[in-house]
Amino acid sequence: MKIVRFVRDVLIGVVVGLFCIHVLPAYLSGLYYAQTGEHYEEQQYLDQCIVHLEMMRAFCDDPDLNGVLDYATRRYSRIGPWDVMIFPLAGPNALLPKDWKVVGCNVPWCPGITLDPSLLLESPEETALVIAHEAMHDYWPYYGHAHITPRERKLRVLSNHVLDMERTWAWEQKQAWKRK
Repeated sequence: MKIVRFVRDVLIGVVVGLFCIHVLPAYLSGLYYAQTGEHYEEQQYLDQCIVHLEMMRAFCDDPDLNGVLDYATRRYSRIGPWDVMIFPLAGPNALLPKDWKVVGCNVPWCPGITLDPSLLLESPEETALVIAHEAMHDYWPYYGHAHITPRERKLRVLSNHVLDMERTWAWEQKQAWKRK
């Protein structure tokens, strides 16, 4: 009977330890972020990222990517705790090369995504791809990078296509304005 109690106590200790290490910090960071203000500038930047994702959706004919883009724009269009938080992420990660930094995080047991503030220095189009990547962690089939990497490659090609079209349109508008 003592061995059963011992095993039970060990299992309870493991579950409580895992909760304290993995779940509790994610929720505590969300509670902290909720108390740090309205984040207007971050919301404006996120809005630019969402516009790029919507532009990508408008020019995409792949139903799978359309689903990913729809989910990303619907789920991650608001700055706030348990939606999109801009918060420093720890780095470098022991699993990554030394010159890499973690710029996005999606913890499956806590709603929302966290983006590193260094992304605010990047173009909204690059950050939009990070948002789509993190959204794919919540999107079918939910687990790992085996389904994310091929989709991410297609999204990068689509993003570059949309950017090229925007540049071409802007150049044509500039030329038309010069002719007037």
